[in-house]
Amino acid sequence: MKIKYITTSEAREILQDVKEDTPLEAKEFEYVRQFSRLSRKDALKAVSRVSEISGFSDEVCVKIVDLMPSNLEQMIAILNSYKLTPKDEVLSSIIDYLKELL
Repeated sequence: MKIKYITTSEAREILQDVKEDTPLEAKEFEYVRQFSRLSRKDALKAVSRVSEISGFSDEVCVKIVDLMPSNLEQMIAILNSYKLTPKDEVLSSIIDYLKELL
């Protein structure tokens, strides 16, 4: 079975179509609604662009787009959990791109 990582924007769109039958489903929808900053289309484009810039896996690119780091320290904190240490130029390019989206 292949795992597909999705952004909170994609999750928001999926959960919008689900009838909120349980309190948990309502809570999940509220969470993704609150924290998704981009449209589904823009989020997918951003994941693709971050991947092009960095060469990171889909998992890492989705996490970066979901969290939208605005500085080098935030980006390094995210990447530390994946044990990645790319060059500062790559990180700066990603951050500059993400800033354009907001």
